[in-house]
Amino acid sequence: MKKFILAAVLTLAAFTAFAQQNSGKGPDFKNRISSGIVTIDTMSDTVEFSGLYNNTSVELLSGNVDCGIDVTFGLLKPAGLPIQFTDMNINDWYIEFRPFDKFTFGIHDLIFTHGSYLPVLDTNIDNGNIGSDITVIYRPIPGIRVGLGYGIPSFFGEDNYGDEAHPVFNLGADFTYGNKFSIGFSIRDIINNFAAGIYGEVLAVENLYVTYGYTYNNVSLEMINLMMGGNPQILFDNVEKMILMSENIVSLGATYKYKKADFALDFAYGNNNLISENLYYFGTKASYGVTDAIDLGIKYTVLTDFDGDTYMRINPAVDYSAKSWSCGIGFNCLIANSGSMSEKIMSFPVYFEFSL
Repeated sequence: MKKFILAAVLTLAAFTAFAQQNSGKGPDFKNRISSGIVTIDTMSDTVEFSGLYNNTSVELLSGNVDCGIDVTFGLLKPAGLPIQFTDMNINDWYIEFRPFDKFTFGIHDLIFTHGSYLPVLDTNIDNGNIGSDITVIYRPIPGIRVGLGYGIPSFFGEDNYGDEAHPVFNLGADFTYGNKFSIGFSIRDIINNFAAGIYGEVLAVENLYVTYGYTYNNVSLEMINLMMGGNPQILFDNVEKMILMSENIVSLGATYKYKKADFALDFAYGNNNLISENLYYFGTKASYGVTDAIDLGIKYTVLTDFDGDTYMRINPAVDYSAKSWSCGIGFNCLIANSGSMSEKIMSFPVYFEFSL
Protein backbone atom coordinates (compact mmCIF):
# COMPACT_ATOMS: atom_id res chain seq x y z
CA MET A 1 0.00 0.00 0.00
CA LYS A 2 2.86 2.40 0.83
CA LYS A 3 4.39 1.71 -2.59
CA PHE A 4 1.04 2.49 -4.21
CA ILE A 5 0.73 5.78 -2.31
CA LEU A 6 4.28 6.74 -3.29
CA ALA A 7 3.65 5.83 -6.94
CA ALA A 8 0.41 7.84 -7.01
CA VAL A 9 2.05 10.91 -5.46
CA LEU A 10 5.09 10.77 -7.75
CA THR A 11 2.96 10.28 -10.85
CA LEU A 12 0.73 13.17 -9.86
CA ALA A 13 3.74 15.38 -9.10
CA ALA A 14 5.14 14.75 -12.57
CA PHE A 15 1.86 15.66 -14.25
CA THR A 16 1.50 18.71 -11.98
CA ALA A 17 4.90 19.96 -13.09
CA PHE A 18 3.97 19.37 -16.73
CA ALA A 19 0.60 21.10 -16.34
CA GLN A 20 2.13 24.05 -14.48
CA GLN A 21 4.65 24.49 -17.28
CA ASN A 22 1.80 24.63 -19.80
CA SER A 23 -0.52 26.83 -17.75
CA GLY A 24 2.01 29.21 -16.25
CA LYS A 25 0.36 29.16 -12.82
CA GLY A 26 0.66 27.14 -9.65
CA PRO A 27 -1.84 24.64 -8.23
CA ASP A 28 -4.83 25.42 -6.02
CA PHE A 29 -4.15 24.30 -2.45
CA LYS A 30 -6.69 23.76 0.34
CA ASN A 31 -6.10 22.49 3.86
CA ARG A 32 -8.90 21.76 6.32
CA ILE A 33 -8.51 20.83 9.98
CA SER A 34 -11.68 19.51 11.62
CA SER A 35 -12.91 17.78 14.74
CA GLY A 36 -16.13 16.89 16.51
CA ILE A 37 -14.34 17.74 19.79
CA VAL A 38 -16.11 15.04 21.85
CA THR A 39 -18.79 12.46 21.09
CA ILE A 40 -21.41 12.00 23.83
CA ASP A 41 -23.48 8.79 23.81
CA THR A 42 -26.48 8.85 26.15
CA MET A 43 -27.12 5.10 25.97
CA SER A 44 -23.63 4.01 27.00
CA ASP A 45 -23.16 7.17 29.09
CA THR A 46 -19.73 7.78 27.53
CA VAL A 47 -17.80 10.83 26.39
CA GLU A 48 -15.10 10.07 23.82
CA PHE A 49 -12.63 12.15 21.84
CA SER A 50 -14.16 12.62 18.37
CA GLY A 51 -10.87 12.64 16.53
CA LEU A 52 -8.89 15.36 14.79
CA TYR A 53 -8.50 15.24 11.02
CA ASN A 54 -6.36 17.11 8.53
CA ASN A 55 -7.56 17.08 4.93
CA THR A 56 -5.32 18.44 2.17
CA SER A 57 -6.25 18.81 -1.48
CA VAL A 58 -4.12 20.08 -4.35
CA GLU A 59 -5.55 20.62 -7.82
CA LEU A 60 -4.18 22.16 -10.98
CA LEU A 61 -6.39 23.08 -13.94
CA SER A 62 -4.76 24.04 -17.23
CA GLY A 63 -5.56 24.13 -20.90
CA ASN A 64 -4.74 20.50 -21.67
CA VAL A 65 -4.03 18.80 -18.34
CA ASP A 66 -5.92 18.73 -15.03
CA CYS A 67 -4.75 16.80 -12.00
CA GLY A 68 -5.43 16.65 -8.30
CA ILE A 69 -5.01 14.71 -5.09
CA ASP A 70 -6.95 14.67 -1.81
CA VAL A 71 -5.49 13.06 1.34
CA THR A 72 -6.58 12.81 4.98
CA PHE A 73 -4.78 11.85 8.17
CA GLY A 74 -5.36 12.60 11.82
CA LEU A 75 -5.83 11.42 15.37
CA LEU A 76 -8.44 8.89 16.43
CA LYS A 77 -9.38 7.16 19.66
CA PRO A 78 -10.70 3.63 19.08
CA ALA A 79 -12.99 2.30 21.83
CA GLY A 80 -10.93 1.12 24.80
CA LEU A 81 -7.63 2.18 23.23
CA PRO A 82 -5.45 5.29 23.58
CA ILE A 83 -5.42 8.10 21.04
CA GLN A 84 -3.45 7.13 17.95
CA PHE A 85 -2.53 8.45 14.52
CA THR A 86 -4.61 7.22 11.59
CA ASP A 87 -3.04 5.96 8.38
CA MET A 88 -2.74 8.50 5.60
CA ASN A 89 -5.73 7.90 3.32
CA ILE A 90 -5.80 8.97 -0.30
CA ASN A 91 -9.47 9.90 -0.70
CA ASP A 92 -9.09 10.69 -4.36
CA TRP A 93 -6.51 11.46 -7.03
CA TYR A 94 -6.84 11.90 -10.76
CA ILE A 95 -5.11 12.96 -13.96
CA GLU A 96 -7.11 14.20 -16.93
CA PHE A 97 -5.63 15.33 -20.22
CA ARG A 98 -7.15 16.54 -23.49
CA PRO A 99 -4.68 16.12 -26.39
CA PHE A 100 -7.45 16.31 -29.02
CA ASP A 101 -10.49 18.51 -29.39
CA LYS A 102 -13.21 15.90 -28.84
CA PHE A 103 -11.39 13.42 -26.61
CA THR A 104 -10.54 13.41 -22.92
CA PHE A 105 -8.33 10.75 -21.33
CA GLY A 106 -8.45 10.19 -17.60
CA ILE A 107 -6.62 8.14 -15.00
CA HIS A 108 -8.50 7.36 -11.78
CA ASP A 109 -11.03 9.98 -12.86
CA LEU A 110 -14.45 10.59 -11.27
CA ILE A 111 -16.77 11.99 -13.95
CA PHE A 112 -20.34 12.06 -12.66
CA THR A 113 -23.55 12.49 -14.60
CA HIS A 114 -25.10 15.70 -13.34
CA GLY A 115 -28.32 14.26 -11.93
CA SER A 116 -26.55 11.81 -9.60
CA TYR A 117 -25.88 14.54 -7.02
CA LEU A 118 -27.77 14.72 -3.70
CA PRO A 119 -27.29 18.27 -2.30
CA VAL A 120 -28.11 17.66 1.38
CA LEU A 121 -25.90 14.58 1.62
CA ASP A 122 -23.41 16.54 -0.51
CA THR A 123 -22.39 13.48 -2.48
CA ASN A 124 -22.88 11.82 -5.84
CA ILE A 125 -24.33 8.33 -6.12
CA ASP A 126 -21.41 6.07 -7.04
CA ASN A 127 -23.16 4.56 -10.05
CA GLY A 128 -23.46 8.02 -11.59
CA ASN A 129 -19.73 7.90 -12.31
CA ILE A 130 -18.88 7.39 -15.98
CA GLY A 131 -15.17 7.56 -15.19
CA SER A 132 -12.82 4.70 -14.27
CA ASP A 133 -9.21 3.93 -13.45
CA ILE A 134 -8.58 4.40 -17.17
CA THR A 135 -11.22 6.41 -19.02
CA VAL A 136 -11.81 7.73 -22.52
CA ILE A 137 -14.48 10.42 -22.91
CA TYR A 138 -15.68 11.24 -26.44
CA ARG A 139 -17.69 14.38 -27.24
CA PRO A 140 -19.07 13.89 -30.77
CA ILE A 141 -21.17 17.09 -30.66
CA PRO A 142 -21.63 19.82 -28.02
CA GLY A 143 -23.69 18.56 -25.08
CA ILE A 144 -22.98 14.83 -25.49
CA ARG A 145 -20.37 12.86 -23.52
CA VAL A 146 -19.72 9.15 -24.05
CA GLY A 147 -17.41 7.39 -21.61
CA LEU A 148 -15.72 4.01 -21.77
CA GLY A 149 -13.60 2.85 -18.87
CA TYR A 150 -11.53 0.03 -17.48
CA GLY A 151 -11.08 -0.56 -13.75
CA ILE A 152 -7.76 -2.18 -12.94
CA PRO A 153 -8.06 -4.62 -10.01
CA SER A 154 -5.82 -4.42 -6.93
CA PHE A 155 -3.10 -2.08 -8.29
CA PHE A 156 -5.43 0.93 -8.32
CA GLY A 157 -7.26 -0.27 -5.23
CA GLU A 158 -10.41 -1.61 -6.90
CA ASP A 159 -12.53 -2.84 -3.99
CA ASN A 160 -14.84 -5.72 -4.82
CA TYR A 161 -15.99 -6.23 -1.20
CA GLY A 162 -14.52 -9.70 -0.79
CA ASP A 163 -15.18 -10.92 -4.32
CA GLU A 164 -12.29 -12.34 -6.29
CA ALA A 165 -10.43 -9.46 -7.98
CA HIS A 166 -11.31 -9.08 -11.64
CA PRO A 167 -11.08 -6.48 -14.42
CA VAL A 168 -13.99 -4.03 -14.45
CA PHE A 169 -15.45 -2.55 -17.65
CA ASN A 170 -17.65 0.55 -17.38
CA LEU A 171 -19.79 2.47 -19.86
CA GLY A 172 -21.77 5.69 -19.62
CA ALA A 173 -23.09 8.71 -21.48
CA ASP A 174 -25.01 11.90 -20.88
CA PHE A 175 -26.67 14.66 -22.87
CA THR A 176 -27.04 18.28 -21.77
CA TYR A 177 -29.37 20.68 -23.55
CA GLY A 178 -28.17 24.22 -22.91
CA ASN A 179 -29.23 25.49 -19.49
CA LYS A 180 -32.48 23.52 -19.59
CA PHE A 181 -31.88 19.88 -18.68
CA SER A 182 -29.55 16.91 -18.89
CA ILE A 183 -29.99 13.13 -18.78
CA GLY A 184 -27.44 10.36 -18.55
CA PHE A 185 -26.82 6.70 -17.74
CA SER A 186 -23.99 4.53 -16.53
CA ILE A 187 -23.30 0.79 -16.50
CA ARG A 188 -20.69 -0.38 -14.02
CA ASP A 189 -18.82 -3.70 -14.08
CA ILE A 190 -20.64 -4.89 -17.20
CA ILE A 191 -19.39 -8.50 -17.16
CA ASN A 192 -19.16 -9.56 -13.50
CA ASN A 193 -21.18 -7.55 -10.95
CA PHE A 194 -23.58 -5.58 -13.14
CA ALA A 195 -24.77 -2.28 -11.72
CA ALA A 196 -26.41 0.66 -13.50
CA GLY A 197 -28.13 3.99 -13.12
CA ILE A 198 -30.06 6.60 -15.05
CA TYR A 199 -29.99 10.21 -13.87
CA GLY A 200 -31.26 13.61 -14.94
CA GLU A 201 -31.36 17.25 -13.92
CA VAL A 202 -33.70 20.16 -14.67
CA LEU A 203 -32.39 23.72 -14.82
CA ALA A 204 -35.21 25.46 -16.69
CA VAL A 205 -36.45 27.53 -13.70
CA GLU A 206 -34.15 30.34 -12.58
CA ASN A 207 -32.36 29.63 -9.26
CA LEU A 208 -33.95 26.14 -9.07
CA TYR A 209 -31.90 22.98 -9.64
CA VAL A 210 -33.60 19.56 -9.60
CA THR A 211 -31.96 16.13 -9.84
CA TYR A 212 -33.56 12.70 -10.13
CA GLY A 213 -32.43 9.15 -10.75
CA TYR A 214 -32.77 5.41 -10.48
CA THR A 215 -29.88 3.19 -9.35
CA TYR A 216 -29.43 -0.56 -9.40
CA ASN A 217 -26.64 -1.86 -7.17
CA ASN A 218 -25.29 -5.41 -7.16
CA VAL A 219 -25.37 -5.52 -3.36
CA SER A 220 -23.51 -8.17 -1.38
CA LEU A 221 -23.56 -8.98 2.32
CA GLU A 222 -19.90 -7.93 2.40
CA MET A 223 -20.91 -4.42 1.33
CA ILE A 224 -23.57 -4.19 4.04
CA ASN A 225 -21.29 -5.58 6.75
CA LEU A 226 -18.51 -3.20 5.68
CA MET A 227 -20.85 -0.26 6.22
CA MET A 228 -22.41 -1.48 9.46
CA GLY A 229 -19.20 -2.83 10.99
CA GLY A 230 -16.95 0.12 10.26
CA ASN A 231 -15.51 2.82 12.47
CA PRO A 232 -18.28 4.00 14.88
CA GLN A 233 -17.32 7.66 14.43
CA ILE A 234 -17.53 7.37 10.64
CA LEU A 235 -20.87 5.55 10.94
CA PHE A 236 -22.15 8.28 13.27
CA ASP A 237 -21.18 10.96 10.75
CA ASN A 238 -22.56 9.11 7.70
CA VAL A 239 -25.43 6.88 8.81
CA GLU A 240 -27.77 8.47 6.23
CA LYS A 241 -25.57 7.11 3.44
CA MET A 242 -26.78 3.61 4.29
CA ILE A 243 -29.56 4.38 1.79
CA LEU A 244 -26.92 4.32 -0.96
CA MET A 245 -26.11 0.67 -0.13
CA SER A 246 -29.59 -0.43 -1.25
CA GLU A 247 -30.15 -2.70 -4.22
CA ASN A 248 -32.69 -0.41 -5.92
CA ILE A 249 -32.64 3.35 -5.26
CA VAL A 250 -35.02 6.05 -6.45
CA SER A 251 -33.57 9.50 -5.70
CA LEU A 252 -34.63 13.13 -5.92
CA GLY A 253 -32.77 16.31 -5.02
CA ALA A 254 -33.39 20.04 -5.35
CA THR A 255 -31.77 23.36 -4.47
CA TYR A 256 -33.23 26.85 -4.60
CA LYS A 257 -31.59 30.22 -4.03
CA TYR A 258 -33.54 33.31 -3.00
CA LYS A 259 -31.51 36.46 -2.38
CA LYS A 260 -29.28 35.65 0.66
CA ALA A 261 -31.02 32.36 1.46
CA ASP A 262 -30.27 28.88 0.11
CA PHE A 263 -32.53 25.85 0.44
CA ALA A 264 -31.98 22.19 -0.44
CA LEU A 265 -33.77 18.87 -0.07
CA ASP A 266 -33.10 15.20 -0.79
CA PHE A 267 -35.35 12.18 -0.96
CA ALA A 268 -34.44 8.56 -1.62
CA TYR A 269 -36.18 5.22 -1.42
CA GLY A 270 -34.02 2.12 -1.18
CA ASN A 271 -35.10 -1.49 -1.52
CA ASN A 272 -32.76 -4.31 -0.49
CA ASN A 273 -34.09 -7.78 -1.27
CA LEU A 274 -30.97 -9.41 0.14
CA ILE A 275 -32.00 -8.55 3.71
CA SER A 276 -35.71 -7.87 3.01
CA GLU A 277 -35.46 -4.20 3.92
CA ASN A 278 -37.03 -0.99 2.62
CA LEU A 279 -35.38 2.30 3.60
CA TYR A 280 -36.66 5.85 3.25
CA TYR A 281 -34.41 8.88 3.50
CA PHE A 282 -35.32 12.56 3.60
CA GLY A 283 -33.02 15.52 4.13
CA THR A 284 -33.38 19.27 4.08
CA LYS A 285 -31.07 22.17 4.83
CA ALA A 286 -31.21 25.95 4.75
CA SER A 287 -28.65 28.71 5.12
CA TYR A 288 -28.83 32.48 5.33
CA GLY A 289 -26.09 35.01 4.73
CA VAL A 290 -26.31 37.37 7.68
CA THR A 291 -23.39 39.33 6.21
CA ASP A 292 -21.04 38.74 3.29
CA ALA A 293 -18.83 36.75 5.68
CA ILE A 294 -21.23 35.04 8.12
CA ASP A 295 -23.65 32.23 7.24
CA LEU A 296 -26.18 30.62 9.56
CA GLY A 297 -27.30 27.13 8.57
CA ILE A 298 -29.30 24.17 9.73
CA LYS A 299 -29.65 20.63 8.38
CA TYR A 300 -32.21 17.96 9.23
CA THR A 301 -32.19 14.37 7.98
CA VAL A 302 -34.15 11.22 8.73
CA LEU A 303 -33.55 7.60 7.70
CA THR A 304 -36.23 5.05 8.54
CA ASP A 305 -37.58 1.65 7.57
CA PHE A 306 -41.05 2.48 9.01
CA ASP A 307 -40.71 -0.75 10.97
CA GLY A 308 -39.21 0.49 14.22
CA ASP A 309 -35.75 1.72 13.18
CA THR A 310 -35.30 5.46 12.67
CA TYR A 311 -32.28 7.77 12.62
CA MET A 312 -32.88 11.53 12.87
CA ARG A 313 -30.16 14.16 12.75
CA ILE A 314 -30.23 17.89 13.41
CA ASN A 315 -27.16 19.97 12.67
CA PRO A 316 -27.15 23.78 13.14
CA ALA A 317 -23.93 25.59 12.24
CA VAL A 318 -22.30 28.98 11.88
CA ASP A 319 -19.64 29.65 9.22
CA TYR A 320 -17.31 32.58 8.73
CA SER A 321 -15.51 33.14 5.42
CA ALA A 322 -12.65 35.51 4.65
CA LYS A 323 -10.69 35.91 1.44
CA SER A 324 -8.36 32.94 1.85
CA TRP A 325 -9.67 31.15 4.93
CA SER A 326 -12.86 30.08 6.65
CA CYS A 327 -13.94 28.52 9.91
CA GLY A 328 -17.10 27.18 11.49
CA ILE A 329 -18.72 25.68 14.55
CA GLY A 330 -21.83 23.56 14.92
CA PHE A 331 -23.80 21.03 16.90
CA ASN A 332 -24.43 17.53 15.56
CA CYS A 333 -27.14 15.44 17.23
CA LEU A 334 -28.18 11.99 16.02
CA ILE A 335 -31.26 10.37 17.57
CA ALA A 336 -31.47 6.62 16.95
CA ASN A 337 -34.68 4.76 17.75
CA SER A 338 -34.91 0.98 17.49
CA GLY A 339 -38.04 -0.60 18.92
CA SER A 340 -38.38 0.58 22.51
CA MET A 341 -34.74 1.75 22.72
CA SER A 342 -33.67 5.33 22.07
CA GLU A 343 -30.13 6.66 21.84
CA LYS A 344 -28.78 10.18 21.41
CA ILE A 345 -25.27 10.77 20.09
CA MET A 346 -23.89 14.31 20.03
CA SER A 347 -20.75 16.07 18.92
CA PHE A 348 -19.59 19.66 18.41
CA PRO A 349 -17.96 19.94 14.98
CA VAL A 350 -15.47 22.72 14.31
CA TYR A 351 -13.17 23.38 11.37
CA PHE A 352 -10.58 25.78 10.02
CA GLU A 353 -9.77 25.88 6.32
CA PHE A 354 -7.28 27.93 4.36
CA SER A 355 -6.39 28.05 0.70
CA LEU A 356 -3.53 29.31 -1.43
